[in-house]
Amino acid sequence: MKSRTSIFSDPQKGGGMDLSKFKPAPKNKDTRPAPEEIDRISEGSRFVSRESASEPEKTIAKAETNQGTRKPRAYRTGRHRVVSVKTTNEHAERFYELADKLGLKVAETFELAVAALERDNLP
Repeated sequence: MKSRTSIFSDPQKGGGMDLSKFKPAPKNKDTRPAPEEIDRISEGSRFVSRESASEPEKTIAKAETNQGTRKPRAYRTGRHRVVSVKTTNEHAERFYELADKLGLKVAETFELAVAALERDNLP
């Protein structure tokens, strides 16, 4: 069984560890492959680049992908609170149709609905 080297041993007197095999690596040694070789290897392995395409692709608005052809509804109005409500698709569509019919933003439609509920004293 090997014994551990003492941290208190004096290397000048033959104790301690022999570190003569450890030398700093040369500063000009470049082990990286050439860019051409990287391109060749990546093409051969069907690597998909993460760089953007030269021309930006047409992006589809999130609202269009999730809810048919509804337009995005982002406005700068000074409102900063978010009210998230779980509802059925039918009621969500009715709400957005009502906002479109009245020509109001979603927040304005919500505010009018709250005011109507308060006015009618509904629970």
